[in-house]
Amino acid sequence: MTDFSLLPIWIKLLISGLLFLSTLLEGALTLYEIKRKRKKIRCVSDIFIFIVSFVVLSYVTAYSTDPERVVKISFPFVSVIVLILLLTVYSVAGFIRNYRISRNEISPLSIRQALDKLNSGVCFSDSVGHIVLINRTLGELVYSLKGSYPRTLDEIESALKSVEKTAMADGENNQELYAFENGEIRRIYNIALTDASLRGFTQTVAQDVTELFNANKSLEEENERMSVTNEKISEMLERLSDRIRQQETLALKMRVHNDIGSSLIKISRIISGGADEDMETQLRLLQSAVGYFSTDRSYGSKTLDEIVSSAGEMNVEVVFDGLVPENESIRRLIALACRECVTNCVKHASGDRVNVKIKPQGEYIFVSFTNNGVQPDGPIAEGGGLSSLRNRIENAGGKMKVLHSPAFELQLLLKKEEDGDV
Repeated sequence: MTDFSLLPIWIKLLISGLLFLSTLLEGALTLYEIKRKRKKIRCVSDIFIFIVSFVVLSYVTAYSTDPERVVKISFPFVSVIVLILLLTVYSVAGFIRNYRISRNEISPLSIRQALDKLNSGVCFSDSVGHIVLINRTLGELVYSLKGSYPRTLDEIESALKSVEKTAMADGENNQELYAFENGEIRRIYNIALTDASLRGFTQTVAQDVTELFNANKSLEEENERMSVTNEKISEMLERLSDRIRQQETLALKMRVHNDIGSSLIKISRIISGGADEDMETQLRLLQSAVGYFSTDRSYGSKTLDEIVSSAGEMNVEVVFDGLVPENESIRRLIALACRECVTNCVKHASGDRVNVKIKPQGEYIFVSFTNNGVQPDGPIAEGGGLSSLRNRIENAGGKMKVLHSPAFELQLLLKKEEDGDV
C-alpha cells in the first residue's frame, strides 16, 4: 500500500480536510449529548473518540504541511481514509439516535409543538394578564381579528368583542359561543388555575365546536320538520276518522234505503194482494217490513243469493248473463248493486225483471244492470242509494256509470284483484 508520506501534497491536504470535517462532526455530537445529559458512559466515550480524532487530525495536518516538524511515522493512507469513514458513520448514527430519542422526550420545544398542533386555542397568562404561552391556533385567531398577535389577556378579550355571539340550540351550555366569519363556532372561556405552583395563572381555551353546533342545529331543524309532519299526520288521522264515519253513514243510509224500499213494496203487495196471497207469506212480509223499526234489527250485509231470493219474494226475477266471479269482495259489490237495481226496478220502473250481464274487460270486470220496466224520462238523479253505491265502488278502485237513454242501465267496472274488504 502507498505510504501517506509518498502522496502528493494536494491529496494530503484533501485527506486532512476530510478528517477535519469528521472530527468537527464528532465534536458537535459530543457537545449535544453533554447538553442533553445523555448517559455518562456514552458522553465519556464520545469525548475520548473526539480527543483521539483531534490528535490524529493535528498530526496528519502537521505531517502534510511541514513534515520536518513532526516525528515521521510510516503508515498507509488507506488507514486515514478508513478512520474518516468510521468517524463520519459513527457521528451520523449518533445524531440519528439522538433525534429519535428527542422525538419521544418531553421538552419545552415538544410542548410548544404539541400545543401548536391543537385545533383548540390555548393561552396561559400570569396574574397581571401578560401572556406567557399561547399556541398558534389562538394567536392566529386573534391576529385575524385585530391584525396583530396578542400580548395580554385584555387584548384577546378586546378582539373578541367584535365577534358575534351565539348559543346552542338547546341553550344548555353555560359558556359563550363566538361565530367567526369563516364559519367556525368556538366556545371561549377562562379557567383560573388553582394548583400551588400555578396559582395566579389563567388558562384561556377556545374550543372548536363547529361540528357540534351544526349537528345541534340540524337536529333542531329535524325536530321542527318532525313536529310539522306529526301535525299533518294527526290532521290526516282526523280526516281519515271523518271519512270512515262518512263511509259508515253512507253504508247505513244505503242499507236503510234498500230495506225501507223493500218493506214498502212488500206492504204494498200485501195490501193489493188481499186474500189471494198466502197467509204465511203475508205475515212474513209484514214482519220484515215492520222489523226495520225494531231495536234489534241486524244490518249485516246480505249475500248475492240472499238478494236474488229476496227479489223473488217481491216477484222480481234476476237473470244473470255470464259467470259471477268467485272473489268475495267483487261478489259483495255486485250484490249491493243488484239490491239497489231490484229496489229501483219495482219502485220507479214498475218492472219485474233485472238483467245482470257480466264479462271480463282487461284488468276489470264489466257488470251491467238493466230492467224491463218503464224507461226514465230524463237523467237519473243519484239519491242516497246510488250515491252510497258509487262511494263503495270507487273506494274499492272501481268505476260506476248511470245511463238513462235509450233505457236505464247501471254499469260497473270492478278490478279483478279485489282482496280488501268493502
